[in-house]
Amino acid sequence: MRTIVTCLILAAGTLVAQPPLESRVLRISSAKTAQDFAEVATVIRSIAEIRDLSVDMDQRTITMWASAQQVSFADWLARELDPATDASPRFQVGPDDVARIFYVKNAPGVQGFQEMAAAMRSLVEIRRLFTYNTPRAIVARGTPDQLAAAEWILGELDQPLTQAPPRGARAFEMSGVGNENVVRIFHITAAATIQDFQEAAVLVRSIGDIRRVFTYNPSHALLIRGTADQAALADWLTTQLEGATKPVESTTAIEYRMSDAGMDNVVRVFRLAHAASTKRLQEVATEVRTAEKIRRVFTCNTPRLVAMRGTQDQMDSAVRLVKERDKN
Repeated sequence: MRTIVTCLILAAGTLVAQPPLESRVLRISSAKTAQDFAEVATVIRSIAEIRDLSVDMDQRTITMWASAQQVSFADWLARELDPATDASPRFQVGPDDVARIFYVKNAPGVQGFQEMAAAMRSLVEIRRLFTYNTPRAIVARGTPDQLAAAEWILGELDQPLTQAPPRGARAFEMSGVGNENVVRIFHITAAATIQDFQEAAVLVRSIGDIRRVFTYNPSHALLIRGTADQAALADWLTTQLEGATKPVESTTAIEYRMSDAGMDNVVRVFRLAHAASTKRLQEVATEVRTAEKIRRVFTCNTPRLVAMRGTQDQMDSAVRLVKERDKN
């Protein structure tokens, strides 16, 4: 009996502790189409975490039943998503919980805009990030550190495509996320096509065992987040890709040694002088992978490049084998 009474008292205490709810109706004047209105409603429901919310498409109104803070949050979102207003650029939800709205200026169409948003969400791991396509608005909620990283990524990507990309890697260090805290952006200008660019991204991801890799196709920007060692390797690999635009007269091999990867820490990049076709390039790569039992062997068809990672003995044997196979 005492246990039942105790549970009832605890349950009553929980009910009393919950904040009182209030009703609010918002009119979304900026939403000119049903799609716009649906996107704004999704943003408000998801970012403010309002469960009891209904919409009237015809009247462009959102009716909610929520706490005072949620109502205030929703009011802020509705004002800030209306281009005719000039609301605060951020909303402080809690001590380490902030919402921001970013407006994208240079995205080439909806697809480019969505790629920017996906890059921010994936690299920084922002769970609550949503888009409003018409005004090119990205709404994000997370810690101040997460939003700082997201702002930096967007600042790097949201540039006119007519403007030459910056030379070299761009870097940002996140805090409070362990050792995979380095974010870098590389522009693969040597990739003539989207396929070439995607091959380069696969090569960098796979050789470096980098879990978080994202591509922004319009400017051929390759974004990674990893350890300092992984970021340094990605920098080196992209430098080799960018420098491999001119034909070579003989097979060349360049070596890189990772500092924190155990025995499997030697990376080699080969420029093949005589692999005139994609088929021949792939044949040489397959022969080396099979003969030397090297797990990480990847190719870029343009330029004719093979990259691999393994032990020192494997790489030494691979040099001899590649030079033997790459002949007229």
